[in-house]
Amino acid sequence: MIDVGGRHAEQPTEDISIAWDMQQAGWRALFAPHIRFFLDVPERLKALVKQRRRWSSGGIYVLLTKGPKLLRHPVTNFRMMPVILDYGISIVWSFLYWIRMALFLLTQVYFAVAQNWERFWHNWYMVGIFVAIQMVVGLIQLTTASYYNDGDKTLKYIVFAPWYMLVYWMVNTWTVVYEFIPTVAKVWNRRDGGTWRSPGALHQPAGHPFCRKARSAMTTRPSYIRHHVDEEHVTVDWFFGRQRLGTKATQLVLVLLGWFFTVLPVVITASALLNRNNDNRGW
Repeated sequence: MIDVGGRHAEQPTEDISIAWDMQQAGWRALFAPHIRFFLDVPERLKALVKQRRRWSSGGIYVLLTKGPKLLRHPVTNFRMMPVILDYGISIVWSFLYWIRMALFLLTQVYFAVAQNWERFWHNWYMVGIFVAIQMVVGLIQLTTASYYNDGDKTLKYIVFAPWYMLVYWMVNTWTVVYEFIPTVAKVWNRRDGGTWRSPGALHQPAGHPFCRKARSAMTTRPSYIRHHVDEEHVTVDWFFGRQRLGTKATQLVLVLLGWFFTVLPVVITASALLNRNNDNRGW
């Protein structure tokens, strides 16, 4: 971090900015599978949207402030080219997604008003096919991830998978669209994208790596960690834990709604396939 100038307080997501500068400075990021940490995540939709707005703004800010410099020397910075391409495509795709969503809804309203029910239901059949593929692939991915991550211990949370696959990721696309113009304006006017606030000085016990002069890699549990923390001690056992009956009832309704909208496109797809040639006109 010292080599790249320390923390970048002007960046909404200073960690991404620092990582980009480290790559450009010649440092290499390596995967350390033996290191495991726990993360607090937003538990309310308002907090989730606020977090993703900052992340989206940060990604755009980094792309606009760091990307041009990297693109001037694409050969030297070839490792960052896929990252820049991925960021750019993600932003464009987010806009196209919501534009296509708006056009689809307007088209469906038009067909309904014109009583063109053949085209109206045809469009819903096509949506059902694509969503069904998304659901099947998503469930396979989540199940596989649970198996390799902790031996299926978290597989019980698959009951919430529909909300993750249908709604959760859509928050990201919306926040990208929402934050794009304000972030571009900040970069254009050379204003800071955000303010990084330190959590404050923490008491570091003797032997803490920040107190050492050596720069050796940490491959074993250091002596200053006095207690071993397991995932079960920090994971909130939502729905399966001990909550009030009213809370569990609300959660159960959400689970059932999620699975209803997961099974529905599969049923629509099956219906479309079984009845596609009944009137000799295809779908």
